[in-house]
Amino acid sequence: MVEQDFSGQTVRGLFFKGQNLRYANFSNATVEMADFNHAILQDANFEGATLQQANLQYADLQGANLRYAHLSFANCQFANFQDAILQDATLQSADLQNADLQNADLENVRMAFSNLEKAMLQDTMMRYVDLQQANLQEAVLQRANLEAANFKKAKLPEANFQQANLERANFQEAMLAKANLQHTNLVKSNFQQAILQKTNFQQANLESANFQGANLADSNFQLANIQKATFQSANLQRVDLQRAELENAKFQFADLSNANLQHANLKYVNFQSANLQGADLQSANLQYTRLQFANLQNTNLQNADLQGADLQGADLTGAKYLKISQIQAAKNWDKAKYSEEIINLLD
Repeated sequence: MVEQDFSGQTVRGLFFKGQNLRYANFSNATVEMADFNHAILQDANFEGATLQQANLQYADLQGANLRYAHLSFANCQFANFQDAILQDATLQSADLQNADLQNADLENVRMAFSNLEKAMLQDTMMRYVDLQQANLQEAVLQRANLEAANFKKAKLPEANFQQANLERANFQEAMLAKANLQHTNLVKSNFQQAILQKTNFQQANLESANFQGANLADSNFQLANIQKATFQSANLQRVDLQRAELENAKFQFADLSNANLQHANLKYVNFQSANLQGADLQSANLQYTRLQFANLQNTNLQNADLQGADLQGADLTGAKYLKISQIQAAKNWDKAKYSEEIINLLD
C-alpha cells in the first residue's frame, strides 16, 4: 500500500470516516475537528499532530505513533489504541469511554478531566501520567505501570488495579469506592482525604502510604503490608485487617470501631486517642503499641500480646477475654480504665 502523506499539512475538519489510512503520515499535521470515525489508522504516524476535537470514535489506531500529539477534547470512544505510542501526548478533556488502550505507552501523558469510563488499560505504561479529576469508573488497569501517576480528585469507583504498580501515586481526594487494588504496589502512595469505602487492598504493599483523613470504612486489608503507613484521623470502621503487617503504622485519632485485627502485627503501632471500640484483636501482636487515651471498650483481646504496650489513659471497659497477666505485661496499666470485675482482680 502506498503511504498517504499528510505530514505538516493543515487538514482541519476533513472527512476520513471509514477510510483505510494504514501507515498514513500525519506527523506535525493540523487535523483539528477531522472525522476519523471507524477509520483504519493502524501504524499511522501522528507524532506532533494537532487532533483537538477530532472524531476518532471506533477508529483503529493499533500500533499508531501519537507521541507529542494534541488530542484535547477529541472523541475517542471505543477507539482501539492497543500497542500505540502516546508518550508525552495531550488528551485533556478527551472522551476515551470504552477505549482499548491495552499495552499502549502513555508515559507522561496529560489526561486531566478526561473520560476513561470502562476503558481497557491492562499492561499499559502510564508512569507520571496526569489524570487529575479524570473519570475512570470501572476502568480496567490490571498490571499497568502507574508509578507516580496523579489521580488527584479523580473518579475511580469499581476500577480494577489488580497487580498494578502504583508506587508514589497520588490519589488525594480521589473517589475509589469498591475499587480493586489486590496485589498492587502502593509504596509511598498518597490517599489523603480519599473516599475508599469497600475497597479491596488484599495482599497489597502499602508501606509508608498516607491515608490521613481518608474514608476506608468496610475496606479489606487482609494480609496487606501496611508498615509505616499513616492513617491519622481516618475512618476505618469495620475494616478487615486480619493478618496484616502494620508495624510502625500511625493511627492517631483514627476510627477503627468494630475493625477486625485478628492475628495482625501491630508492633510499635501508634493508636493514641484512636477509637477501637468493639474491635477484634484476637491473637494480635500489640507489643510496644502506643495506646494512650485510646478507646478499647468492648474489644476482643483474647490471646493478644500487650507486652510493653502503653495503656496510659486507655479505656478497656468491657474488654473481652482480658487476663491480668496480659494487663500487667503492659506499661502504665495502672493508669488505664477497666470494668469493675477487672479492677477487683487487680486490687
